[in-house]
Amino acid sequence: MSAQVTISQLPTAGAITGTELVPVVQNGVTVQTTTAALAGSPVQTYTYLTVTQTPQLANSRYVGATNGLVITDGGAQGLFNISTTGALLSLVNSGTGFQVKTSATAITPRSIAVSNSGLSITNGSGVSGDPTITLSGAPLNLANLSANGLLTITTAGGVGAVTLQGTTNQITVTYGNAVGGSPTIALADNPVLPGIASTTLPAGATGDRPAVGVSGMIRGNTTIGLFEGYINGAWSSFAAGSGVTSIATGTGLTGGPITSTGTISIDSTVVTLTGTQTLTNKSIPASSLTGTVAVANGGTALSATPANGQLPIGNGTGYSLATLTAGSGISITNSAGGISIAASGGSSGTVTSVSFTGGIISVANATTTPALTVAGTSGGIPYFTSASAWASSAVLAANAIVVGGGAGATPSTVTTGTGVVTALGVNTGSAGAFVVNGGALGTPSSGTVTNLTGTASININGTVGATTPTTGNFTTVTATTGIFGGTF
Repeated sequence: MSAQVTISQLPTAGAITGTELVPVVQNGVTVQTTTAALAGSPVQTYTYLTVTQTPQLANSRYVGATNGLVITDGGAQGLFNISTTGALLSLVNSGTGFQVKTSATAITPRSIAVSNSGLSITNGSGVSGDPTITLSGAPLNLANLSANGLLTITTAGGVGAVTLQGTTNQITVTYGNAVGGSPTIALADNPVLPGIASTTLPAGATGDRPAVGVSGMIRGNTTIGLFEGYINGAWSSFAAGSGVTSIATGTGLTGGPITSTGTISIDSTVVTLTGTQTLTNKSIPASSLTGTVAVANGGTALSATPANGQLPIGNGTGYSLATLTAGSGISITNSAGGISIAASGGSSGTVTSVSFTGGIISVANATTTPALTVAGTSGGIPYFTSASAWASSAVLAANAIVVGGGAGATPSTVTTGTGVVTALGVNTGSAGAFVVNGGALGTPSSGTVTNLTGTASININGTVGATTPTTGNFTTVTATTGIFGGTF
């Protein structure tokens, strides 16, 4: 028998491949197996925590880190460390107070602050206690104010209540403290305007007047250079300049000068009114006065009484006496109501001539009904050569078209070709009627077209017949642009 050999006396094995044979005692019997079978045969009833994934340990778990944690493996015998990173690390390193995530990986401490405009805060960071925001200055004074109405604020922050007020006879204010409604500011009834310089009224052209006038409107009219007002449905201009400020009384009158109100009377020391006088329409008759009454005083300046048939006629400085004599066809009647001049025999009679500006209109001396004639060329057309003068054109050609000459120009006639003027005067549907596009003036139901010229389109609604371009029946008609419809 060989000597006993211990395990440590055996040679050192090389790398294990799993195929090496190994003796194993099972139930008191020595059997063989392989190293691979031995490695996988034990049942792992315990769990293991490994640094990284270890497939050889089926029940093992390995350490991982997410959401702000990171793992640092120091290796064998080294430190396996789990530490914070990103926003979590920023939170750990941040200061005290409220924390705000300012980016994906950053946390920043914040404190509640105020703008110092009526607000104050204590413990804004919340470290010592709850933050407290309170009013100060004008907001605090406003909160403590018990009065109603409009408010005022002083530069020192004081708050008070005020009421809007108007000026007597100038401005009225309702709801001045705005408690019962919105303040309304308006002109007072019958206002008295303040100041000593001027008041400016609206001014514009006549065409700028309001579309609908209201009595009492006043404006300046730049078109006529006057002030004007609207009253009783119409615009009336004020007097130019300063207007009438004083009325003086001349010879024969007393009571003047009048600057506002007063009475003008006849001066009895100058004018003698003899017997009973009757005033009609505020005038005094030429027979009730004695002496000569000047034109300036409403008289005629005549020293003699007009004789029968004489009539006072003004000559600029006074009056002269002229005799009015009835002539053929004219009668004169002098009655208490005045002098009447009329054609004798009522409305009938003969007027021998009536002149007109331009001298071409006259009334013939007819025995019955007067005939009105216009001097000029027989067969012509009377026309205005200017705004007030007449003339007559030359003789118009028969069956021609009359063409106006324009303002002050002579009319004339145009002959456009055989049958054209005749066709214009023929009724629609008759032979020779003029045809336009659409048939508004006639239809080509009959008649002969002898010549077609021009570049305009021709609408033919009927049968076209011609053997040559000027007469007979057309043997061939080729339709081109501008010729359409009908039978060819």
